Amino acid sequence: MVTIPSAAAKALGIDVDAAPVRQLMTASQIITAPEVTLESIQIGEWVERHVNAFILDMPDQYGVGLLGLNYLNRFRMEVNSKAGVLTLTPR
Repeated sequence: MVTIPSAAAKALGIDVDAAPVRQLMTASQIITAPEVTLESIQIGEWVERHVNAFILDMPDQYGVGLLGLNYLNRFRMEVNSKAGVLTLTPR
């Protein structure tokens, strides 16, 4: 799933207090996080609308979010692990 840090949610004006809280299983524990629907995510010229996301501050990674498979599955993905490059092509 897409995750965004709480500071980004606040900057975007997302009402986290009104969001339903879900349980998530991480590699080491079960945590809770508010779930919201982002109006859109834009990368370059591509805009994807109505993307679910969790508001989550990752330990020791202040300000870092993740583009989860609920977003990435909207694209064809090609990974070049030697170059460290992920290429997305709209489906």
